[in-house]
Amino acid sequence: DSREGAGSRSIRSIQQHNSLPVYRASLVVGQRKEDGSVTSAMNSIDYNLPASLGAEQIKISAEEVLAGLHQRFDSQFEAITLGPPTLYVYRHKSPAKPEPAPGRIQRPIKQTMLALATGEEGKAYLAWQVLMDTRQPNGEWEVMVDAVNGELIQVMDRRLQATPKGSVFSPDPVCSKQDDTLDWST
Repeated sequence: DSREGAGSRSIRSIQQHNSLPVYRASLVVGQRKEDGSVTSAMNSIDYNLPASLGAEQIKISAEEVLAGLHQRFDSQFEAITLGPPTLYVYRHKSPAKPEPAPGRIQRPIKQTMLALATGEEGKAYLAWQVLMDTRQPNGEWEVMVDAVNGELIQVMDRRLQATPKGSVFSPDPVCSKQDDTLDWST
């Protein structure tokens, strides 16, 4: 993926392992547009994945993952909405547990959901990622399910992991983008 700004270019390469995408593993290189010189690089490539980890080991289908999540969670919520499963090579890493703000009580449902994770720290899995939204109680979850045995590897609160995106222009979008067709309505 390549993106360009007024004076820079960003090139992102997504890691694959045995033709499967590796969860959140990429190499992002920033370049100056005028001369192509590298100005930054961010590397989150996983260099120690087992060679044997491949699609031939999958025993749980996408449909079975969705059915299993419905079976497990339908009775705990008024409603759940499941996104389409996406298969990844996933290295389990427990998310940081932020301290609650003073005077703020952590909701029991959140504690219960996060406690469902059975993943072994540092272990690489074939995993189905499913985004799950719940109502009563409300929640937005990212669930990682082992594609070999159907166990819940990880449950993450997407609201805590959210990274809002925005654009910054100096001095303004018209000058920064060098596009005089822009105005406040566009």
